Amino acid sequence: MDTPLTTPRFTIFTTTWCHQCLAAKTWFKKHGLEAGRDFDEVNIEESAEAAATVEKLNQGYRSVPTLLMPDGRTLTEPSKDQLAAFFPLLTEIAPTV
Repeated sequence: MDTPLTTPRFTIFTTTWCHQCLAAKTWFKKHGLEAGRDFDEVNIEESAEAAATVEKLNQGYRSVPTLLMPDGRTLTEPSKDQLAAFFPLLTEIAPTV
């Protein structure tokens, strides 16, 4: 698995039961961004490596959703307003179709 920092798009770490994860993914879709095309989604319940990454990024906590940008910046448990503030960055990172 490539590390998120080597990919030109951002990564969102999620779980299947997380309502904030679903809200973030719905927000992305509403704004034209799709998993697999524009960003990578990694379920931390299915990858010990991803879970360890999230813990490292969040001072030992498995906080999701956690977004990891290619430049190393993170956004943890973002609100819609925080996503909107990052949206110009996300559309810059996301490839256009």
